[in-house]
Amino acid sequence: MYRIRTVRLLVLVTLIILPLCSIRGQELQSKLAQRVKAFDSESPSTVGQLIDFARRFEIPMGIEWVEKAGEKPASSIHARNTTPQRILQHIVHKDPGNGFIVNSGVVHVFSSSFLNDRRNFLNLRLSHFQVKNESLFGAEFLLRIGIHNLINPNPGGYGGGHGHGVPRSDAFDVRSLTLSLNNATVRQILDRIAARQGNALWLVRIKSSQMMTNGRFYAQTASPTSKEPAPDFHWDFIPFRDR
Repeated sequence: MYRIRTVRLLVLVTLIILPLCSIRGQELQSKLAQRVKAFDSESPSTVGQLIDFARRFEIPMGIEWVEKAGEKPASSIHARNTTPQRILQHIVHKDPGNGFIVNSGVVHVFSSSFLNDRRNFLNLRLSHFQVKNESLFGAEFLLRIGIHNLINPNPGGYGGGHGHGVPRSDAFDVRSLTLSLNNATVRQILDRIAARQGNALWLVRIKSSQMMTNGRFYAQTASPTSKEPAPDFHWDFIPFRDR
């Protein structure tokens, strides 16, 4: 009896001290490996198919997509009796040069040639980023301030805010986020926000043929469907579902 209780106690302690990101990573690996009967996407773009995939299987995802001139429509997907991981591989690898990694409970899709490009603002590294009891909107508001403080250490100030008067069904306005990161890239911070929020993927569409007005970084599109460049650093959080 004593040995049984001791084993149970050790298991309980192990579960308590196991890092949260490790647990989420295991959950994600299980999701990617499970057998599924079917997956269909009629979206004419690879980005749209990735969003359909993340929503269908509720997989936290970060997508940094580089716009290509003359990009052709993607063929529809009708997968049967396979795994989400194989479906993901099929979607991503249709475009040469693209890849994905699974890390800290997030699937991250990227273009290999732009992953370490200093003109990609996602590679900016913040010495410290912290939020406590914040909403997703609050976290991304503070991240944007952190980015501007990094590239312009003497800013004049920031007006406005991130409040949302009407409660949202996607829980993006719920103050449930607490995290602290040191020496992290913008990419890593966005990944962590999405993983902790639990109902989100993020998307950045990079316009590699155009620079931001600051002349240092590639422009980004203003929305998931827009062709126009955003006036500031831009990303979109997209919910899996309405709660």
